Amino acid sequence: MHNIVGKMGFSNLAIRFLVLLSIAVFTVSSNADEVIIDSKATSKVSVGDFDCSKCPTAINNILELFDGIDNEVTAGQLWSFFDAQGVSSVDHLVLCLDVQPTDDSAFGINSVELKIEDPAQMGSLLTNVSLGDNSLVLPGYDITAFKPEAKLEIALGYDFMERFSANSTELISLDVSSDGANASTIVSVQGESGFFAQGFNLFALGIFAIFWAIVFLVLNRFTKPQVGTGEVLSPNPATANRQALSA
Repeated sequence: MHNIVGKMGFSNLAIRFLVLLSIAVFTVSSNADEVIIDSKATSKVSVGDFDCSKCPTAINNILELFDGIDNEVTAGQLWSFFDAQGVSSVDHLVLCLDVQPTDDSAFGINSVELKIEDPAQMGSLLTNVSLGDNSLVLPGYDITAFKPEAKLEIALGYDFMERFSANSTELISLDVSSDGANASTIVSVQGESGFFAQGFNLFALGIFAIFWAIVFLVLNRFTKPQVGTGEVLSPNPATANRQALSA
């Protein structure tokens, strides 16, 4: 009798455990979202630790961070990237997702994880952010070759330019996984927006000015009214008579 009661009690405990486990699994799965990023998304949406939005235009100033093979730069490289643009304070980063498709199907991003090593404590991470259990979907009709498809923004909680320097060797790494082999993903850090693209220097600006100066001189030369040198002009009769009388 005691054995039967014991077995029934164990069975009840097992059933309760399975019920609780099912509820926990359902709760976790219900919290995981598949977020579509397309031209219909007019505002930012929080996905894990990132604020995600559509990228409406091409980006001039970028530093490539992930291309499927290389996935890290040093903090010094990123610091120099911002410093070259005259940026003295950085409290957030913007990642640009640029999909290189091979067909017109949708492209899914299963995970994005950004890590920045802590310069004050070796082996520790100053930043460790991700999409969590969520994923992103980039529809095929919104994938173009001339601009990134999405932007992921993260607040750092500190000033990157104060915490690091040009000589910082701490690593900034990015891990990205997708759900298919129909496209590749390039992820870059966005710099300050500006009219000229990154790397546009004074030499290029000088060549640009010289080119248009030459164009102006050529146009001025060929559009200026010309006076013929070989043609003899007949005098006005009235003028000739006045000259004769005065003589």
